[in-house]
Amino acid sequence: PTRGTVACIELGCSASELAAQGLDWMVRDFKHSLKLIRMRPQNADTPDAWAGGTVYLPVDLPEAFDQLSALMQQVPMARFIVYDDVGGGAELVDRLDACRERIWRRALAESGQDLPADANTDDVTMEACHPVIDNMNVALPEASTEVPAKYFHTQEGDLPLLKVKVSGYSFGCQNSFLQVRARQVSRLFADLLAMFGSPAYQ
Repeated sequence: PTRGTVACIELGCSASELAAQGLDWMVRDFKHSLKLIRMRPQNADTPDAWAGGTVYLPVDLPEAFDQLSALMQQVPMARFIVYDDVGGGAELVDRLDACRERIWRRALAESGQDLPADANTDDVTMEACHPVIDNMNVALPEASTEVPAKYFHTQEGDLPLLKVKVSGYSFGCQNSFLQVRARQVSRLFADLLAMFGSPAYQ
């Protein structure tokens, strides 16, 4: 059984290339959880476009990139800081309307964790927290729960930002984006302490 589907997009590989053959094997082995979108102008005459979990789109590469870019711009995105009780976790960018299950799975992947699809996560709780306003939070009880827009902090020139606290699970590490943010916050605190803790300020 599967709890999600992965879609792979192949851009311009010829049928004889090893990468294309490898994707064919993956689709065959994981046909219930993997779909392949293959963009090749030469495959326009493929008799069964959906054969084996694969769809062929007869699109040139420049047009494919343009369409993908246009599609991405139509989907509102946000930045999520997902962290546990000791500061481990991941910072990631995903859809603004991402549900609890999507945020959870993305955070696991971004932090390098490999949680089996059938793992028991009944003890794991998740809570969305406004990054700026204290005590403004909401529980995410169900896998399909989405975060209301009012819990995101929006700053001009950047993506909406949300903190998600995870309890009952330890990531054991931070991904590179969260590490960078943690260093920035530490430097900010050090600068504030140096400025306002000096005898001259007192």
